[in-house]
Amino acid sequence: MEILTYPIGIVVGLMPVVANLGAPGATAELLLDGEPMCALTAEAPRCEVDLGADPRVHLLELVRRDEKDEIVERIRRWVNRPGGEAEVYLRSTCAVGARECEVSVGWAHPAKQEPRILTVTVDGAIESREVTHAVLVPAPDPGGVRVVSADAIFPDGRRASQTRVLGAQFGGSVETTLVPVPVVFKEPPKKGSPKLISLGGMPVRAVEDSLAEVVFVVEPLALESMRSLWQKSYAELRVPGRRLDLLVKGELMTVDDMTAVVPNERLARFDLFRQSSERERWLEKLAYGANVLEGRSLRLADAVAAAGMLAAGGPRRRVVVLMISGRHEDASRFSSAQVVRDLDEIMVPLLVWRVDGAKAPGWPPGPAVSSTKLLDAVKEVRKTLDEQHIVWVEGDVNPALVKRLPAEMGFEIAGRDQGQD
Repeated sequence: MEILTYPIGIVVGLMPVVANLGAPGATAELLLDGEPMCALTAEAPRCEVDLGADPRVHLLELVRRDEKDEIVERIRRWVNRPGGEAEVYLRSTCAVGARECEVSVGWAHPAKQEPRILTVTVDGAIESREVTHAVLVPAPDPGGVRVVSADAIFPDGRRASQTRVLGAQFGGSVETTLVPVPVVFKEPPKKGSPKLISLGGMPVRAVEDSLAEVVFVVEPLALESMRSLWQKSYAELRVPGRRLDLLVKGELMTVDDMTAVVPNERLARFDLFRQSSERERWLEKLAYGANVLEGRSLRLADAVAAAGMLAAGGPRRRVVVLMISGRHEDASRFSSAQVVRDLDEIMVPLLVWRVDGAKAPGWPPGPAVSSTKLLDAVKEVRKTLDEQHIVWVEGDVNPALVKRLPAEMGFEIAGRDQGQD
């Protein structure tokens, strides 16, 4: 049984969902965010669901029930959650009286990546560190059980695990996904300090620094202003012995990834640098390299939404920077209020640079950027990244529902409670 529909990008409104129920005569029920939508059969495996007008995260579930109306099989698929879900599957064959059981390990990744690390444990002890589809494990003692777990880490940082219990007359599995949550500690964590135990009631498995990413969205007329700001900083301004443009570029030269989303119909992306030797040129690339509208309509809010999905798609410290002049009419399908709420829910900080005194109502407050204020604005981007840590929590939940409980003190979730003008 599987959900064949795989939503790409940000999906709203009516969405057809197609499933494969397996053998003829099979039946299942489709749920949206826990609410029943349709009864499906192998002969009629299609249902149309309404996701609403806002870009929100949703959960599709395909469930099969037995004659007692108890769920015996459940397939899940997220809609509008950043990053596709990596998955690990365990299946076992354990003959009666055998000394060993064969455990089959499978995995799935949205970019079809192979695991970088695959660790299989038996009763908490490491059995294999090899990336393989088959592992032999000791059979359970008569009347006993073995707890077998597989934990996969993929090259892009996504992680997934599954645990299966082996034993006579007993079998079962519990899927465990580690979800990355960007947090800001009120005091930087120190070695030997108390560890964060839970977040939103979910167990915390690790707290780590991670790669950092900035995604820019630049309104075309703001782009023209950015060019003049760069020229002024390059030609005129000095900060005791050094040009301002060098200081500005130096603040973000060590960021692992910087990308721009161009706010035209295609919402095109371009990398600000592809090689380490070009990192010192990120400001010039931003000022001169964007694909301007060329007569196309502007989709500024849509581009910010796409930038948020991109920034939150990996387990990284992240920030989206919007440079706006307020002199274009926005033809986006989403409003600024919808997009700000979406970024809040998927935990992406948004910084707004207003050039030429832009008002830009509906977006969060931000600095009026001029040639003399550019360095301060870039330092704020650096600070927003540096103060974040990635907390790995055990669970598979809608990110909008991840909230700090009153008893969980000393930190805030990054990107939450972003105000609007």
